[in-house]
Amino acid sequence: MSVQLESVSRRFESGRTPVWALRDVTLSVPPGQFVAIMGATGSGKSTLLHCAAGLDRPDRGRVWLAEREIGRMRERRLTRLRRDRVGFVFQAYNLLSELTVGQNVLLPSRLGGPKAGRTDVARVLDAVGLGGLERRPVGELSGGQRQRVAVARALVTRPAVVFADEPTGALDPTTGGQVLGLLRQAVDRDGVTVVMVTHDPRAASISDRLVLLRSGRVVVDGPTPPDEGVIAARLHAVSVGAGAGNPVADEGRVRRAAHGRRDADFTAGQVVGRAADRPVWNPA
Repeated sequence: MSVQLESVSRRFESGRTPVWALRDVTLSVPPGQFVAIMGATGSGKSTLLHCAAGLDRPDRGRVWLAEREIGRMRERRLTRLRRDRVGFVFQAYNLLSELTVGQNVLLPSRLGGPKAGRTDVARVLDAVGLGGLERRPVGELSGGQRQRVAVARALVTRPAVVFADEPTGALDPTTGGQVLGLLRQAVDRDGVTVVMVTHDPRAASISDRLVLLRSGRVVVDGPTPPDEGVIAARLHAVSVGAGAGNPVADEGRVRRAAHGRRDADFTAGQVVGRAADRPVWNPA
């Protein structure tokens, strides 16, 4: 499933001054591509992801999911589209601690998404290395295990696209590598489209395409370098230039303006219920 944004801008109110988190972003992700989005803190990465996924609506521009423009789509239809075709993985896991592993994995299906059963749960839990833990309370799991449950939940209904926001941010390198391997496998084996926000050059290195943001704008878009050191250098160069044309203080205001609302709004239940040409490097 393709993901497209055309001239997307998004602003938040911060005191008397509106802060633009995204500025005229155009991005096209063809089906079956793994895209990593990076940038300094407050550069607009998560805002871009949320607009692309239909979790937030831009102030300007248009967004398409599965060749359908979602900007004017009624909330009920948009909820159904997300529920049926999209998977989500967040740094905070968004699991329900009172449920078991299996119950958490089945949550999208129980809330009206594509039907999944015990066989599907066993399949995805085996894939993430948690086979046999269906009845284990989530509260007894380690952080790495919880994130793998979140990945299993995202994949159980066989979505066409997965949006991942810092999926390895709270994990050690070994566990983070396992989670990244699962996302890579979903792309290579099942043709899933993955759009991932990350701060980690190591995580970004497994993607097909790297997008770097600065002050809400796309400044680099092209094939991912195989060397994570090169990725880190490019990210540093972009981050050092974050103040050019837009004060660093603005980035802090973007972060503060957007932070509280998202933490409150995007619980597991609400999330579920609610250009194919090879690109070239194009530094701004």
